[in-house]
Amino acid sequence: MSKKSFAVFAIMLLGAAGAAQAEGSKRGDRAPDPAQVMQQLDANGDHRISKREFEQGGKQRAERGERGEHAERGQRDGRGDRPSPEERFGRMDADKDGFLTPQELAQRPRGN
Repeated sequence: MSKKSFAVFAIMLLGAAGAAQAEGSKRGDRAPDPAQVMQQLDANGDHRISKREFEQGGKQRAERGERGEHAERGQRDGRGDRPSPEERFGRMDADKDGFLTPQELAQRPRGN
């Protein structure tokens, strides 16, 4: 492949990737910023989110008519059901201490 052909191919590939990312952002496929999630859900200000705070935050979003990232993406578990808040919390709580830290929030998938 010549250098010119390679350059054209690379530009086309980068353009397609940028368009796909922009489309995903418009649809809400990206997870919120971990700092933003912490600010919204950490009701007592201890810089960690308990299971109760996590579930309360989900209830408040539902009451406001907001859809969570899993609903937006249509993510389902192996049974075809959407994971419960308790299941999502359990998956995110890497050290299984019953709290989500900023580090654990940062480790979750952030979209394509």
